Amino acid sequence: HYLQTFDKVLIVERVEGESVALMEMLNGDPDKQYQIKKVCVTDKDFPNDVTSLRAYDQVILNNVANIDLPADFEAANQKI
Repeated sequence: HYLQTFDKVLIVERVEGESVALMEMLNGDPDKQYQIKKVCVTDKDFPNDVTSLRAYDQVILNNVANIDLPADFEAANQKI
């Protein structure tokens, strides 16, 4: 059987530190070993285009509204 692994997770949080409990939950799963990257929407390394987001298997927006995202984020990603 071919088994896919979806372990590259990006957590985007609105306020620094909001995702501590979420990260602890994911890291506490003995059946999974996640590769987690956490960024705040205001971080310089926030992946704000589709190509950058495709590097992850899962993207979790934790308490992030559209208004919190960079101004050009939605327009840039409608070109999919």
